[in-house]
Amino acid sequence: MSALTIFILSFLGINFIVFIPYWLIGLFSKIDQPKTSFFKDSPYFILKKILYQRYTDDCFRLILELQILTLVLLMINIEYVLYIKIIFMILILLSFVYIAYISTIIKVFKKEPMLINDVDFAKTGLMVYKKKIPLAIIALVFCIALVLYISNHLVDVLINSSAEINQKWPLITLLFLSILISFYAVKKVSYNMYHSCVSFSLINHVKLNLKKCSTLKKSLKTLKNDFPYDYVKTIKLKKKPNIIFMFLESYGSFAFSEPEHNREFRQKLDDIYKSLQTNDYHVASTLSESPVSSGGSWLSHSSILFGTKVRDIAAHEVIFSHTDYVSNLESLPKYFETHGYNTAMTTTLSYDQNEVDWQKVTNAYPFEKLMLYNDFNYKGKTVPIFGDRFTIPDEYTLNFAYQSLVDKSPFLLSVSTINSHYNYISPIAPLNHWGDYNSTDFSLTDGLKKNNIKNYFTAINYQIDYIHNFLLNNKLDDTITVLIGDHQPPFITPSAIDKATPIHIITKNNDFVKAFKRFNFSEGLVPSQQTQKHESFFSKFLYALNDAYGVDKNLELPIFEDGIHLY
Repeated sequence: MSALTIFILSFLGINFIVFIPYWLIGLFSKIDQPKTSFFKDSPYFILKKILYQRYTDDCFRLILELQILTLVLLMINIEYVLYIKIIFMILILLSFVYIAYISTIIKVFKKEPMLINDVDFAKTGLMVYKKKIPLAIIALVFCIALVLYISNHLVDVLINSSAEINQKWPLITLLFLSILISFYAVKKVSYNMYHSCVSFSLINHVKLNLKKCSTLKKSLKTLKNDFPYDYVKTIKLKKKPNIIFMFLESYGSFAFSEPEHNREFRQKLDDIYKSLQTNDYHVASTLSESPVSSGGSWLSHSSILFGTKVRDIAAHEVIFSHTDYVSNLESLPKYFETHGYNTAMTTTLSYDQNEVDWQKVTNAYPFEKLMLYNDFNYKGKTVPIFGDRFTIPDEYTLNFAYQSLVDKSPFLLSVSTINSHYNYISPIAPLNHWGDYNSTDFSLTDGLKKNNIKNYFTAINYQIDYIHNFLLNNKLDDTITVLIGDHQPPFITPSAIDKATPIHIITKNNDFVKAFKRFNFSEGLVPSQQTQKHESFFSKFLYALNDAYGVDKNLELPIFEDGIHLY
């Protein structure tokens, strides 16, 4: 094999190895899509996919900085080769780690990379997966060692073969043209799409990432203090209904669009709606834009509870770490507490008491009572989650929490479900009586990646079925039940999917439901369109509450479609 061929293959190998995380994470995080031919396109787009931008999950891409370094290698004297090799190894390692990082954020969590956001997100992940940290460190060290070992060999081959090439000008010309195309991509492709570049600039992406971090930091230095909350104090209730919020984990519009299961799911909701109608319930639904695509449920919860537009994890961390500041914010729990309600929230993940900053939790979830795992007197089979933690069947959680509050009306109960969380290990069907979970064995989904979509729909169907049973089996004449999806399900949603999640209003008070129909909520459990954002729900809920239960139903109440901006 000629020195020229060896040089080209080692050059490509060095670049391709950096993008292996991009390829593997892409394979792991997406559902199977119909495959189309690479060349089934116009000549312009075929050329574009070859030269500077394509959206496939492949590792056949180049790093701009490695191209420039290779060009330098072809042009310098042999005595500087050692320095070139050191720079090569550093660039390869940094590029590999950074590509792995942005691939995870973009492909798994469907977000734009922003380091200050993602560091906070990682801290939460480390807390949840605490017992797996040693294994993760071992795996990381092994991967880095393997990359360095292979890269070291490839760089040596590249350097040695470059010294044997007599006519270098064709290579220099080709590399120079490739670098020009790369600079064109830097200018042409926006930050949120830049990961799709055929020739990726590490320095450019890091620079843009840090610029976004700096912009967010500056905006957070001056948090707003002039809140338009005065109208909330004018809402007085003639009658006080009990209220149940159900935050359904990973319940997104994907459930209504997935090709194989969506018709069956829609039919189930239609059948349940008819059953609820027979039992004097009124129902309205919509699709609402969540602040997050997948992961970061707490941002979704806060947007509903506070009516605030906080779409960055770093911003959420800053805001809800300041107890004094948060105490000045209005929230639905705070409103109901001032009107004599008992307020409670469930969270049944198996945390140790010292693992969580409970002050920050109560800032973000300002309920009078937090019902944790050990408060449920649960003695039955647990449901595994995150590999090494466990939780309670959500049907048991809802019913136990409700029974603990039913004699303490009026109450606001918020239930954060867990069984439909990735990796979708869930009870397959509700039990005849929720108390039987303490003594009866029950089947769970297998949690295998190959069955992700099947298990997801099993988990969501379980949620809908036990809530249906709950609504029929309890006397809820003076109760408002709201089902709220927090975000799309991770690892199975297409990359182009929106952030829409369902919201269902279920109550026997038709006036309350009619108020939501004024905001284009549709009749039944199958939403017809996206009509709002999560942060607008706060003002709409209070509007509907006053319309159905208020002392003065003629109050002119504002609607904040974009929520209240805090920064």
